Amino acid sequence: MYHITAKSFGVSRGFTLVEVMVVAALAGAFFFALASVYMLVDDSWNRGSSLVNLQRDGSYALVEMTSTIRSGATAEVPQSTRLVIKDEADSTVGQYYWQISDKTLRDLSGAKVVPSLVDSLHFALSGKMVFVTLVLTDTEAQRALFSTAASLRN
Repeated sequence: MYHITAKSFGVSRGFTLVEVMVVAALAGAFFFALASVYMLVDDSWNRGSSLVNLQRDGSYALVEMTSTIRSGATAEVPQSTRLVIKDEADSTVGQYYWQISDKTLRDLSGAKVVPSLVDSLHFALSGKMVFVTLVLTDTEAQRALFSTAASLRN
């Protein structure tokens, strides 16, 4: 007796439904894991980038304030959030203050010094030394603390 099978006609068997379902489930799990890793890396990248921007803004603010402080002969701190720098003729050469309503650091002209939000700004004066403490924050609530001391011109 002779039996006719699929192999005798040269036709391959193909995949069963179970095999296709297993492969689909494994592929789905793989792509889900890949998407999860991508989202974690992207979030980490964005947070790091935001923190770099805070560092840049804070460094720039301190450099600008230090430069102005060093060019002045005297300084006044009428409030802990306001600094006024004057020259020998008692003319104001610089001023920095914290605009609490919109959380910005402003200069003598009223312009923003940095685009980052200012959580706090404090000035202190001891003789010819001016101490500055600045805390910046971003939209993701990351914070960066900066502080410096600068001497007025002799």
